[in-house]
Amino acid sequence: MNPVRFWFAVFAVLGLVIVAPAWMYWTGEPLQGLPVHIRFMVSLMLPMTILLTLASWLQSG
Repeated sequence: MNPVRFWFAVFAVLGLVIVAPAWMYWTGEPLQGLPVHIRFMVSLMLPMTILLTLASWLQSG
């Protein structure tokens, strides 16, 4: 494993861990006044980011 890629992976995971609590807070009550399509997009933002991060690690090469 390339040491540079290892640190990119560590910082990517730390970024997700740092952003997750704020995302969970803002997907709660503050979204109640917004339209349904906005709430749907906001609720999918972090899971899609996690899936894209995992997919980038799993690709060959």
